[in-house]
Amino acid sequence: MEFTGVEDCGNSPKNLRLAQWERSLALGEWDEVASMLTDETRLEIASRGTLDAAVGADVIDRLRGIRRDLSGGAVEAALTHGRVGATWGMWRRPDGQVQFAHAFRFATVKADRFAMIRFVHA
Repeated sequence: MEFTGVEDCGNSPKNLRLAQWERSLALGEWDEVASMLTDETRLEIASRGTLDAAVGADVIDRLRGIRRDLSGGAVEAALTHGRVGATWGMWRRPDGQVQFAHAFRFATVKADRFAMIRFVHA
């Protein structure tokens, strides 16, 4: 799988952490993905006019389902400010490309865990 990401995150460890998390998600590196989750992390998935959610232990299973058939992708940007962040880019699937925008709320000021993740795919 080919996955490209943001390599220059403007000397921001939080921006780099988001870009690396997106890479881990795309590549199915589940230990790395889980390292940013807590028992209270809420995942919201907005797609085609619907909003679905999962909390805690169900989040990793939902992320596995979302990632299911990725064949590549790219993160175009990873940005943070305080306790919030966002990434956007493209995932490649067998049936075409999917544009994504992911928003994050960190559980701590250190930004080492997510309190909330919202996925918007088009």
